[in-house]
Amino acid sequence: MLSEEEYRRLREDHEVAYFRADLALSDSEGYSLDEKAEIIEGMRSSTEEVERAMREDFDSMPPEMRRRMFEMLSSSGPGARGFWSRMLLG
Repeated sequence: MLSEEEYRRLREDHEVAYFRADLALSDSEGYSLDEKAEIIEGMRSSTEEVERAMREDFDSMPPEMRRRMFEMLSSSGPGARGFWSRMLLG
């Protein structure tokens, strides 16, 4: 399980990756293809890191807590059960 500081860094990195994408979208001609590819790779890798951390945190919970957490997340809205099933159990 990650420490609070590691989670903070992970969230910041993820937010920066998507902020860079927003900037590139607002001025797409101001970025080369290589820069755009780097931005996309940053988004992809930060998303993978966040998802990995979520799965590791979920897997570290005792079985009953995992069950309750999954049920709570699954009831959060339409399509939630499938999303969380793929995210945490798949």
